Amino acid sequence: MSLFRLPAELISNILEYLDCKSLLAWREVCRGFKASVDTSSLLRYQIALYASGMQDGPPGPIAVADRLAKLEAYDEAWRNLEWKAHAESALPSTSLWELYGGIWARSKGRKTLVFRQLPSRTRGVEERQWEVATDVVLRDFGLDSCQDLLVLVEKLQSGTNLCSVHLRTLSSGARHPLAPKSGILEYERPIEDTARTDWSYSIRVSGDYVGILFLNDPAALCELFVWEWKTGVLRLKIVEPQMRSFTFLEVFYVLVGAIESNTGPGFPSLFAYDLHELSTQGLGIEDTPSVCSFQLPLAAPNRPAWELLMSCDPAPNWFPNPELGTPFYTGEDDRLIVLNLQFLVAPVIRSHTIVIHSRVLSTVIATLRRDGGEKVIPWEAWQHGCQLLPEHGHWSTWSCSTFGMRYVCPKPIQRGGVRMVRVRDFHPTRVNRAEEAARDEAGIYGLPQFQHVLPSVIKEVPLPDQLQNSARLQLMISEDNIVALEVSGSLAQSAL
Repeated sequence: MSLFRLPAELISNILEYLDCKSLLAWREVCRGFKASVDTSSLLRYQIALYASGMQDGPPGPIAVADRLAKLEAYDEAWRNLEWKAHAESALPSTSLWELYGGIWARSKGRKTLVFRQLPSRTRGVEERQWEVATDVVLRDFGLDSCQDLLVLVEKLQSGTNLCSVHLRTLSSGARHPLAPKSGILEYERPIEDTARTDWSYSIRVSGDYVGILFLNDPAALCELFVWEWKTGVLRLKIVEPQMRSFTFLEVFYVLVGAIESNTGPGFPSLFAYDLHELSTQGLGIEDTPSVCSFQLPLAAPNRPAWELLMSCDPAPNWFPNPELGTPFYTGEDDRLIVLNLQFLVAPVIRSHTIVIHSRVLSTVIATLRRDGGEKVIPWEAWQHGCQLLPEHGHWSTWSCSTFGMRYVCPKPIQRGGVRMVRVRDFHPTRVNRAEEAARDEAGIYGLPQFQHVLPSVIKEVPLPDQLQNSARLQLMISEDNIVALEVSGSLAQSAL
């Protein structure tokens, strides 16, 4: 019996069980097989999700054909960097701020936060703003919209060593219903540090975990705490002067950056810790049991790193707030970890930026867990999934330069007197679809030991006219927007 004698609806239903690679192979067999895919909006949508590195959103009123049309428009907008809208707002120089998951947030006074859902015309996400008044004197904050979670770090008072982290709802500021009864995570500072109140903070949320890095100047101790925020159980505590940044590599793995370690003479390194293994003694970064460490390259002999900053958004298993009705969102399987290594070359600070596919580190860890082996991973053994970018100035500590597999150069570049935004896309399927002229596969800029195989697609677009004359811009990226932070005290956001 010929396959084509089966009802078209039955063939389509069978094909829905195939993964995208199998669908593409089926489509290449003959014209009839190709037509069976091309005439189905659902199958075309599944292929388009795979090709663009996106995941289908929650069920809702948007039909499959409409989701496909929106996805094609979204993909086209990023491919051509077409601005759809532009908006600006004041940002007082004393404000705390955060950009995460498509939400821009800033402080207003000492106890109030203002939130702004950034819009997306192509995905149908509407802009909205709201305020949350708290009873906490704020020193810093973090958020996770998919869990309606707001993490508030209360300002330290001189002379006290008890610090409080409040777990509230992003929507109203009330105690989060999934938090411990008190709604507070507490920790004690060393007695000798009670006179200090000028700490900086790096706050990250990943599923059931909240991590906070308490940053001091490089000569003093820094502290990292990771809690299970729903139970209040502390899972990881590290006290270390060389520790400068951290992120969640996977749900249970924390990646910590150190500007110098004993793995090599002056080598900066990344240390991976498993949250299944309770480590709360407050030991140093090398004394705390780790899964392994990844050596990073030196810029030159006898030139140790002065700073190591890390950008990696969104967190593992992140998804947008279901109330937005987002038709699709960034896939969780592919994420960049971007490092900015800064070196003091008197009298100036030099830097280089290393882009890492998170899957490379995860694969090394999985292999080490399965087969055992040396726990110090030399740079030469894992650099194949990285790319070194040319120097473009050092970041600020709170740079949000990456989302998923896209990276925006934090500073505008010049092209014939015009200031441009440069975005690199490292997603494998999107790179394969790009024209040869848009690809960058060289990526070797002055480090002879660097041999990468992580190509990217480069796109450049002029800054909106409103920003061409703005001084000291820092560019950031979210799922739908390029965000420009002006040091003089304003925020500009251009939406795709």
